[in-house]
Order: sequence, then C-alpha cells, then structure tokens
Amino acid sequence: MDIETEELIGLMNFTQQESIKQTEISIDDFLNQGSLNKYNYVIVDRPIYMSSLSRMFGHQGTLKFINGGCLCYELSQDTLYFDYIDTYNLLCDFQIEVNQEQPFLKVHGLGLEITQCTIIAHPGNPLIIFSNCLIIQSCFIKGHRQLFQFVGESIELNVSDTVLQLIGINLSNITDGKIVIQNNQFEGGNEIIFIENARELELEIIRNNFKQNKMAIQILNIKSGQIVIEFNKIESSNQCGIILENLNLRMLNINDNIILMCQIGMKLIEVLQGINLNDEIILKPIMFHRNIIIQSIQTGIIIKKVLCIDIKSCRFQENVIGLDILLSTETKSQYYEITLNNCMISNNQIHGLFLSANIQDYPIYLLLSFCTIKQNMNAAHICHFGQGPKRMFQITIYNSQIEDNKNSDIVNEYFDLKKN
Repeated sequence: MDIETEELIGLMNFTQQESIKQTEISIDDFLNQGSLNKYNYVIVDRPIYMSSLSRMFGHQGTLKFINGGCLCYELSQDTLYFDYIDTYNLLCDFQIEVNQEQPFLKVHGLGLEITQCTIIAHPGNPLIIFSNCLIIQSCFIKGHRQLFQFVGESIELNVSDTVLQLIGINLSNITDGKIVIQNNQFEGGNEIIFIENARELELEIIRNNFKQNKMAIQILNIKSGQIVIEFNKIESSNQCGIILENLNLRMLNINDNIILMCQIGMKLIEVLQGINLNDEIILKPIMFHRNIIIQSIQTGIIIKKVLCIDIKSCRFQENVIGLDILLSTETKSQYYEITLNNCMISNNQIHGLFLSANIQDYPIYLLLSFCTIKQNMNAAHICHFGQGPKRMFQITIYNSQIEDNKNSDIVNEYFDLKKN
C-alpha cells in the first residue's frame, strides 16, 4: 500500500465522525491499526467538530491541515482560569502543519490550552480564532502571519514560554479582560504585539525577548485599565521598539527594559495615568524606571503630550537624540511635570535632552536630580514657542553633573533656572 492510500485511510478514520465526544483522545484513536502508525500523521481536509473535550494528546504525532480545521464548541469547563491548573481543556504534544491560508483552529464559547506543540504555518490569515479564553504555553510557532483573531468581547489570554518566529499577536476591539504575554522569544516579523481599541484592559508584557522586527510592541486607544511592561529586551526594530499612544490608564509601569539598536527606541504619545475622582482626573506620574535605551539610529525616546512622568535610574546613551520631549496646548492640565532622577544621558550625537513646548497658560516643571549629562554634542536644548511672559519653564537642577559636552551644556530660549 503506498503512502497516499494510507493517508486516505487515516483521513477517513479521522473525519468520518461528525463530532468527537470522548473526554480524552489520543492521535492513535484517529489512525488505523498496523502499518499506518509508523507514519504517525493525519491529513485534515474538512472541519472536525470537537465537543466535551477535556484532554487531547498527540504523542508527537503530526496533523496536516489542508483545507480543514478543528472547531471546538462548548468545551467541558465553565470557564478557564490561569490560576487553577486542573480546570482547563488541553491540546498537548502535537506537531501541526498548516498548509492553508484559513485558520486551523476555532475555539468558541469557553477555553482551551495549547501546550508543548510545534506549529509550522504557511502565510495566510490568523492561525487561531477564539472568542473568550486561550492559553498557549511551551510551544514553537513559525509562520509569516498573525497568531490570533479575537471575535468576542471579554478576553482571557496567556502566551508564555513560547518561541514565535515571524508571528505576530494582533488583537483589537476588546470590551474588557486580561492579557498576559511573558517569557517568550519573538524572532523576526512586522508588528509583533499590536493591541488597539479596548474599553477596560489589564495587560502584562514581561520578560520577553524581541529580535529583528518592524515594531515590537504597539498599544493604541485604551480607555481604562492598567499596563505593565517590564524586563523585556528589544533589539533591532527597524521602525520603533515600543509605541504607546492615546492611553488613559489607572496604572502604567514601564520598568527594567533594554532597548538597543532600534530606529527609535520608544514613543509615548498622549498617555495619561490618573484617577477619576468626581469627574476630575487626579494625575499620577507614569513610572519609567531602570530602563536602558542605547544605540538608537534616531531618537532614544519621544515623549509627546504626556503630562506627568517620573524617569528614574535610566540610561540614554549613544543615540542621535537621547530624549525628545514635546508639550503642547492640545493637552490641558493645571501643570506639566517631568522628573529625571539618577539618570545617565551621554554620548548622544546631537542632544542629550531636547525639550520644546508651546504652552502659554500653565507652568512646566522640569526637575533634574542626581543626573549625569556628559559627552553629548549638546547637553540639553530647551525652547518655548509660547507668547509673552506666560511662556515659562521652571527648571530645577539638583546635585547633577553636566559636563564635557562638545558645544554647550544648556541651550535655551526662555526658562527660569534654579541650581542647587
């Protein structure tokens, strides 16, 4: 019997059932006894409906998807919690080849965990469509396409301990929920983590490694929630390492990240952290601590229309411009406060710090404390485009070293300076 005939026998055995009802399934259940088992793979060329699934083990068997897919409906648990390991539905230990443009897996209603699987995919549409809960853990996934399409409202997603090559995570139009992306290796690709348009979101991006992509992290248009971006390493993004834009959050922590050799290290645009108290926003400083941004082809970090930020124990070195901060009248506030504490700003080709504003009605407070700004072309360039006496910076420099810059230490057009 040739292999094509054996594949067909396996196919018929696998797909002759309209619905698979067992609570625990092995790939051996899909294969004929005897000679076919030595090949240990099955072709899927039509929809397979799975219900009441609890465990499905592959034992390194291969599923080849050619114009087919697995549709999981009404899985066995009421919900999927990250904290309870015994309450999940499991797809484990498969070699999966996706030789089609359409998704190979659709999960509707409840939740599924995919673990210890290898997924190799041809270019096409998102690999997985899900409407609520999904965990991907300890997998290897490769394919020039997006990993998910989310079609629900409330999301519970965890991607961890996984290698993703040329694969992006693209999610939009979320009502509420939690997303955890941690301990992953992202290699190549375009927009790797792209999340936009959420009403209420809790997001954690922690301990990931990004190499040679277009943009590593881009988060846009979040109306409420909290975001933590910590302990990531981003290398060689050819547009930007991190972009955060139009965020209105209760908490934003950006700490302990390393960003190197990107076109632009980071952009923060119209990002607000605060508490809504009686329809009044009480500002809280964005925590930007212990980050390293070095060797950017253009600018280390661009901060635009951000009202209050605490930059502490960071390094901005060997960029063209270390920090580029723009404040504008388009964002109204009683004050604008920027604090740099214990930072190293050095060896930048044009400016260590470039600060500009056109605000006329509100004071701008800049505090430099225990900072070192040295060996730049210019230490700091500070300019204001407002009119008359209302254009004002209030700058305090405390116990800082500004020295050995090639052209000048501080170039300014208008500000009040206090040195201690």
